[in-house]
Amino acid sequence: FLEDHPQWGGYALLNENAGTGALHEFHRQRQVYFLKNVKRKYKQDTWEELSKKEPELLNDIPTFGRSISWDYDGEIENATAPVFGNTRVNKIRWLEKDIASPNEEEVDDDEEEKLEENIRSICGICMEPTRNANFCVGNAPHALCDECFCGYAGAQFEPTGAFEGERRQNITSGGSGAGDSADQVVVSERGHLPCYLFLTGECNCASIPATTLARVLSTDERVLDLYDQARRRIISADEERNRQEAARAQEESEARETPVDRLRRVVGEALSRGGRTKCPDCDVHVQKNDACMHMECPCGTRFCYCCGRRNGNGQGECPKNGGGCDSQTPFLESYPGWSAFDINGETPGMGALNEFHRLRMMYFLRQVKENCPAEDWEAL
Repeated sequence: FLEDHPQWGGYALLNENAGTGALHEFHRQRQVYFLKNVKRKYKQDTWEELSKKEPELLNDIPTFGRSISWDYDGEIENATAPVFGNTRVNKIRWLEKDIASPNEEEVDDDEEEKLEENIRSICGICMEPTRNANFCVGNAPHALCDECFCGYAGAQFEPTGAFEGERRQNITSGGSGAGDSADQVVVSERGHLPCYLFLTGECNCASIPATTLARVLSTDERVLDLYDQARRRIISADEERNRQEAARAQEESEARETPVDRLRRVVGEALSRGGRTKCPDCDVHVQKNDACMHMECPCGTRFCYCCGRRNGNGQGECPKNGGGCDSQTPFLESYPGWSAFDINGETPGMGALNEFHRLRMMYFLRQVKENCPAEDWEAL
């Protein structure tokens, strides 16, 4: 896991976990590294002209909230390839030769021997010797060339392939002996690509190593796209299953509720709804931390926090900087009657925002009260 490596655990931004933050920072540093090569190929005045013409070109790279300096602080000029563990810079496959480390090391005898072993390796499908052999990690080691590996993987990334469905195999002690009895049941779980011989019960490799998968798929864009599609289908299916399970659990919980329990839940929902505003695009409820009317959701949508509509001049949108909720000012506390709600050391802006939330809560509570029996309200 990237985030567990030294100095890679503190890059998470808003709504990111530590792993996603480390991954995005890894991408950002790779982008800086390749920009270094671009910068060296062009004249300095050309680079400076672009930086002045489009100063925001390197903002939000690779995600919202991250950026790359145009090299005013030497970030690009001094860029090095991000590495992890014992990986040496000159062994990183994606480096371009013209910007690779100047201190490339000689291939030692052991590595030369391994290279010769790869050349002699025979692909288990096409039966041809291959230099880039992809060895299985199961009980009967065998290899595939990149082309056959991609062909096999592409078929298994289809909706009916092994990647999206659990596969259980009785693996024999001898690996492939016809008369051997099965002595273990091995499971290949959803989201894992098993060895091609696993599907016939001849190998216990239920999951090809991620490093092997990443290296080989990088050589074939079509298969890599099939992999991405399969991953998205799995994620979508998992989300739908979780949604259905949550809905069933909610229904079961509601079926056991007393009228007062149900009212308590609805009141809590009204308070939560009043304390935040829903994004018009992704439907995520967000809450501001200042009193400006304008909001930018993590999904990138800009909208008015007061009315909940997108910023814009189209139909159903809230115009920004005139004609909308901010026709007089974008700050709540500057409107008449909204400047004296700060308590306990709050700024006028935070006081106005908190009062805005309190009034929204009361509005939704009124709807709850009007639609429930009076005795339940009094009991709660």
